[in-house]
Amino acid sequence: MKRILPFLVLVLLVTSCSVVPRQSYRGGPARSGYLGEADITSLPQPLWRFQTDDAIFAAPAIADGRVFLGSSDGFFYCLDEATGELLWNFYTLDEITTTPAVGSDMVFFGSWNGFIYALDAATGEQIWRFRTDFLVDSSPLLLDGVIYSGSDDGNLYALNAATGAELWRFAAGDAITASPACAADYPALAHLLVFGSVDGHIYAYDRFEQEIVWSHDTGAPVTGTPAIVDEAVYCKGAGQLYAINATTGEELWRSEADFFSANPAVSDGLVFCGSYDGASLLALDTLDGEVRWQFQTGGSVFSDPVISGGTVCFGGKDGFLYALRTADGEPVWRIPFEGGLEASPVITANALLIGGLDGALYCYRLR
Repeated sequence: MKRILPFLVLVLLVTSCSVVPRQSYRGGPARSGYLGEADITSLPQPLWRFQTDDAIFAAPAIADGRVFLGSSDGFFYCLDEATGELLWNFYTLDEITTTPAVGSDMVFFGSWNGFIYALDAATGEQIWRFRTDFLVDSSPLLLDGVIYSGSDDGNLYALNAATGAELWRFAAGDAITASPACAADYPALAHLLVFGSVDGHIYAYDRFEQEIVWSHDTGAPVTGTPAIVDEAVYCKGAGQLYAINATTGEELWRSEADFFSANPAVSDGLVFCGSYDGASLLALDTLDGEVRWQFQTGGSVFSDPVISGGTVCFGGKDGFLYALRTADGEPVWRIPFEGGLEASPVITANALLIGGLDGALYCYRLR
């Protein structure tokens, strides 16, 4: 029986109840990409820039006045949120392409060296590490004292967040490269972890009973992180975008409107997803998958879009950070960068942060 659980400027960055906490990837366990109602319609102004030694592919996490991020240079960094000053770093010997999860006093992330790490958030001291059998590019999910993470070894792991002890693992038929999602705020769905695998399936797995509830066979590798909104799962796989009933696993629709290359964001009846071939951001109707609008960029879009205050924000390989109106795709502003952007932006009440392929993390002030 399933259990259901009910550059540099000194600026003080304050929090707001209208902004979703950013302790984990895509704004929360459901991975919806919705980051709240902060107004980002005015052109953001540069605050600070922090340089790493290689490309940044993942979004940072922000908690308690600190910014946590990994880089392809193998280092995991903790920065002061207001100034960008380095507080500490930790070397893993291999690339870090995951967005960390932050607990009350610990920070969790995976590395291409095959380990999942837990560090003291204040000092960067290693508390534990767990070894998988291949690289980890699945951003961890922290729920109820448990870390859930996939690995390219084909397993989804559940680890005790305090000790790193393995609680259980689920073996898919191939690599699990993206992050699991959980609609923790929906009591009827809070027991489900939803994730994709290169074996071609999207799985819904009962995290309490440790059994598959449903699996949907797409017939092609699924490398995207699902978003769960209004009892539907939205997930990209092999260039297509799927909408699936979160309870039954029934396919609601699929879109082949373009070769989708970014993970979806969902809000107000629209699902936003970037494309590779079409070099654009598309907005599709959540009910039938019909394209409502499409915005053309100058390069492929691998940056996962985020939504804040009626605006969708994302980066492009063409070197621009874009903000568009969610209702109709009309441009609000764009900011040029020297290199391309593949990481997802992060938005707080007063700031916007994004990592670049040039290895820098940029922070902008919102007005």
